[in-house]
Amino acid sequence: MTYQFRLIYQFTPLPCWLLDVSDANGEPLVCGIPLVTGADLFAQFAYVGFGCSLYCTTDGDPGAVPLYYNLGKTAHLWIEG
Repeated sequence: MTYQFRLIYQFTPLPCWLLDVSDANGEPLVCGIPLVTGADLFAQFAYVGFGCSLYCTTDGDPGAVPLYYNLGKTAHLWIEG
Protein backbone atom coordinates (compact mmCIF):
# COMPACT_ATOMS: atom_id res chain seq x y z
CA MET A 1 0.00 0.00 0.00
CA THR A 2 1.20 3.52 -0.74
CA TYR A 3 0.64 6.32 1.76
CA GLN A 4 1.23 10.05 1.66
CA PHE A 5 2.63 11.71 4.79
CA ARG A 6 2.25 15.41 5.55
CA LEU A 7 4.17 16.84 8.48
CA ILE A 8 3.19 20.13 10.08
CA TYR A 9 5.04 21.92 12.87
CA GLN A 10 2.77 23.64 15.37
CA PHE A 11 4.30 26.83 16.82
CA THR A 12 2.20 26.85 19.99
CA PRO A 13 3.07 27.13 23.71
CA LEU A 14 3.75 23.37 23.54
CA PRO A 15 5.23 23.08 20.02
CA CYS A 16 5.22 19.73 18.24
CA TRP A 17 5.20 17.97 14.89
CA LEU A 18 1.87 16.57 13.67
CA LEU A 19 1.47 13.87 11.02
CA ASP A 20 -1.38 13.48 8.55
CA VAL A 21 -1.60 10.20 6.61
CA SER A 22 -3.53 9.88 3.34
CA ASP A 23 -3.95 7.04 0.87
CA ALA A 24 -2.37 7.03 -2.60
CA ASN A 25 -5.23 9.17 -3.94
CA GLY A 26 -4.80 11.84 -1.27
CA GLU A 27 -7.85 10.78 0.78
CA PRO A 28 -7.16 11.42 4.49
CA LEU A 29 -6.93 8.31 6.66
CA VAL A 30 -5.70 9.80 9.94
CA CYS A 31 -4.86 13.43 10.74
CA GLY A 32 -3.06 15.18 13.57
CA ILE A 33 -0.91 12.37 14.99
CA PRO A 34 1.64 13.99 17.34
CA LEU A 35 5.18 12.71 16.85
CA VAL A 36 5.94 11.27 20.27
CA THR A 37 8.85 8.97 20.96
CA GLY A 38 8.77 5.53 22.53
CA ALA A 39 5.47 4.31 21.08
CA ASP A 40 4.04 2.92 17.87
CA LEU A 41 2.29 5.95 16.38
CA PHE A 42 -0.06 3.69 14.38
CA ALA A 43 -1.04 1.39 17.29
CA GLN A 44 -4.21 3.29 18.18
CA PHE A 45 -5.30 3.25 14.53
CA ALA A 46 -5.35 -0.54 14.00
CA TYR A 47 -8.83 -0.20 12.46
CA VAL A 48 -7.27 1.63 9.48
CA GLY A 49 -5.22 -1.47 8.61
CA PHE A 50 -1.84 0.15 7.96
CA GLY A 51 -0.13 -3.24 8.26
CA CYS A 52 2.99 -1.67 9.77
CA SER A 53 4.24 0.24 12.80
CA LEU A 54 5.61 3.80 12.83
CA TYR A 55 8.14 5.09 15.38
CA CYS A 56 9.89 8.39 15.98
CA THR A 57 13.39 8.53 17.50
CA THR A 58 16.17 11.06 17.94
CA ASP A 59 19.88 10.21 17.52
CA GLY A 60 21.80 10.09 20.80
CA ASP A 61 18.60 10.30 22.87
CA PRO A 62 15.84 8.03 21.54
CA GLY A 63 13.31 9.60 23.92
CA ALA A 64 13.95 13.22 22.94
CA VAL A 65 11.03 14.96 21.28
CA PRO A 66 11.73 15.97 17.65
CA LEU A 67 12.12 19.72 17.25
CA TYR A 68 11.44 22.09 14.36
CA TYR A 69 15.06 22.12 13.20
CA ASN A 70 16.05 18.46 13.58
CA LEU A 71 13.35 16.30 11.97
CA GLY A 72 15.04 14.50 9.10
CA LYS A 73 18.51 15.36 10.42
CA THR A 74 18.85 13.81 13.88
CA ALA A 75 15.17 12.96 14.49
CA HIS A 76 13.69 10.24 12.29
CA LEU A 77 10.52 8.31 11.48
CA TRP A 78 10.93 4.54 11.19
CA ILE A 79 8.47 2.14 9.61
CA GLU A 80 8.49 -1.55 10.61
CA GLY A 81 6.53 -4.28 8.96
